[in-house]
Amino acid sequence: EVTNNIKAACKDSNIQYVRLLRERIDSQDAIYEDCVEGVVEFLNSHNGNALITTGSKDLKVFTNVADYATRLTARVLPTWDVVKVCMELGFTGRNLICMQGPCSEEMNYATLMETGASYLVTKEAGTYGGFIEKINAAKKALVEVIVIRRPLDELGITLNEVKMMLVNLE
Repeated sequence: EVTNNIKAACKDSNIQYVRLLRERIDSQDAIYEDCVEGVVEFLNSHNGNALITTGSKDLKVFTNVADYATRLTARVLPTWDVVKVCMELGFTGRNLICMQGPCSEEMNYATLMETGASYLVTKEAGTYGGFIEKINAAKKALVEVIVIRRPLDELGITLNEVKMMLVNLE
């Protein structure tokens, strides 16, 4: 949705649209799923609590996890509209953490320990999205990481390509 809004604004303003893709980081210590529904299936076939760090957009899908209101803790942005959606979905009290990320390794570790998580669910966010900090915290906490992959057909350019493009503008 955000991408489509940005594309439309660029088109309306006659400004070139360039999408920077975050580098892919594969962790051999993680379980990879192609979509949120795959994570739900996984969690329904495994016992244990999970810390969901994917934001509020797909949180409704996680309500398909058995006992989600007690097994899952959602970490989301601290805005009224996000909190309202989370509460309407049944994520309340101890199972709702509102904070602005990306979080440090120490904060991720403390959150995993406090929630008694067996799993940490994250998106493939690259180095700038706090992915490494989550992986390291989970390893330290002996928690399995479930990563939702980015679409393989994502279009965009690398950071180095953006830098070259900017140099060539001068």
